[in-house]
Amino acid sequence: MTTGVAAAAVLALAGLGWSLTRPDPPDPVERYGFTTVTSEQFSLTPIELGPEGTGMVYYGQRETTGGFQLWYRRYDDLQATPIQGSVSGRDPMISPDGTEVAFDIAGQIWVVPLAGGVPRSIADSAVCCATWAPDGESVLFTGGGNQIRRVPSAGGPSEVVLESEAGRVPAWAFLLPDGNS
Repeated sequence: MTTGVAAAAVLALAGLGWSLTRPDPPDPVERYGFTTVTSEQFSLTPIELGPEGTGMVYYGQRETTGGFQLWYRRYDDLQATPIQGSVSGRDPMISPDGTEVAFDIAGQIWVVPLAGGVPRSIADSAVCCATWAPDGESVLFTGGGNQIRRVPSAGGPSEVVLESEAGRVPAWAFLLPDGNS
């Protein structure tokens, strides 16, 4: 009987040890459906995904006039909302903290809070391609004259960060996390 009890105790301890050391099951897959604002038209311009999976900004048709503008959709909401002042906006880029979006319209870089608010122009002479610095304090963009420029995210004068040789146009500058390279 002692051998049987000892064997049962060994098996119980082995089972307990196995259950305590096995890896946790993987997290369930999260799936998000995506439906455009209207079923008529959707532009295949870039979709900008927010940090930490908060939401996305995309270019879609306006329901009332048929023109295009930027839309914001939180992943926990089934409805997209139009971004104020973004009619004909393109190249959206969500800020690192997920609270604002920068985009360009007709040679200007605009920034607007995603929660709603008044858009503000922070730079002109932009060709395209707004990109936030990792700290959110500035925005880089492609300017005229083969340049990458940087402007404070609150607005102000821009500075040349990179000027390429004639015939080459730099685009989509991205800073590394240190904010300088």
